[in-house]
Amino acid sequence: VVGISLAGFVWDLISPSKFAVILGRIARIGRLFRLVKHTKGLRMLFNTLIVSTPAMGNVLLLLLLVYYVFSVMGMQVIGNIRYQLFLNRMANFRTFPMALITLWQMSAGDEWHEIMHDASLRAPYCTYVRDHQYLIDLGFSESADNCGSSYAPVFFIFFYIITVFVFMNLFVAVIIETFSSVYTKEVSLVNNQDLEDFRTKWMYLDPYAKGYVSREQLKELISKVKEPLGFKIDTADGKEAFTRLEKLLQHFYNRERKGYPFRDVLRVCAVRCLGLPNLTDEDK
Repeated sequence: VVGISLAGFVWDLISPSKFAVILGRIARIGRLFRLVKHTKGLRMLFNTLIVSTPAMGNVLLLLLLVYYVFSVMGMQVIGNIRYQLFLNRMANFRTFPMALITLWQMSAGDEWHEIMHDASLRAPYCTYVRDHQYLIDLGFSESADNCGSSYAPVFFIFFYIITVFVFMNLFVAVIIETFSSVYTKEVSLVNNQDLEDFRTKWMYLDPYAKGYVSREQLKELISKVKEPLGFKIDTADGKEAFTRLEKLLQHFYNRERKGYPFRDVLRVCAVRCLGLPNLTDEDK
């Protein structure tokens, strides 16, 4: 983010165009995203947005399929209706793009019931070719009718229920479920940040990624890792806790590697802090 900001600042200096100045200022706004890392609430919302994107994408693809199906149906059933007050050149089903736009307008609740009323237009306010012999003589077929359909209310009401009541609730359900999952991870005793801190401190002591640390390194690791996975060893309680931790890890000690494996150390540390408060370390 800082690099992008500096690049935008340099661009402002060397480019006289107004576009470059605007783009550079927009890049500086990216600094605000640094708050996400340090603010718990913003981090939870941002993680919810990222995690829910695949599921929301699936729902969106399904919604697009519904739009496609209803657009084709609308063109076939009410595509030739004459223009009226609400069903006009700005909202109609005569072409596929206009059908999509009209359906989107209806999904937003913008006068969809008025469009439904216009789509139900019947004689004598429209023309049926079969009722006019001169039109038949001129070669017009029934496909040239500009009247509505008695099935129009069913079409519109069914579409509105699916898009507004079903898919809107699907989007909300996906977001709520994702936020609940993210919130659970954030407020849990051991969250992703704790695991990342443990991994980072381990990499410092094991730069060649052997996967094992010696007893001395284990002591340094526990003292450097933040709570709850780690604790201070320079106190009497800390020394006693480390002794109990070694007892829990003695079954996992690898004599060939002369050390404790990463996965088992992390598992024991996690179980030690996640157990019930009234249990001893051995019981946990």
